Amino acid sequence: MSVKLTDIQLQLLIRAIDNRIIEINSIINPLLSELAEHKNFLQKYSKDITNASTKNTGDQSFEVLPWSKKIVQILQDSGKLMTANEIVTEVVSRVPELAGEPSTRSSVASILSRRTGKLFTKEGDKYGLVDWK
Repeated sequence: MSVKLTDIQLQLLIRAIDNRIIEINSIINPLLSELAEHKNFLQKYSKDITNASTKNTGDQSFEVLPWSKKIVQILQDSGKLMTANEIVTEVVSRVPELAGEPSTRSSVASILSRRTGKLFTKEGDKYGLVDWK
């Protein structure tokens, strides 16, 4: 089916379509510009994250380690058996923000009691690593 248009109708239709194209471009162009800015930001951010993660690979910050790994790190660094209080003191010296936290002592004590025999050994009131035996 074809529609026959007069020259005037055809000119009006072409003008209407041209105007609609201009209107759509005025909506799309700012969005495309914003999209490009976001892509640039993400590329830069991804590079920063990649660089930071390669610097910290194998040498995680003590603050972000789980409690059991913190205790293992402290015992390895000291190379000797330590009491729970000595371990807590060392944790607080490495992460001062934990000094006011009442959960610090209970977290250390809980990990030591749950992991004794598996990860830690206990001799008297002192703890060490199982692989020290």
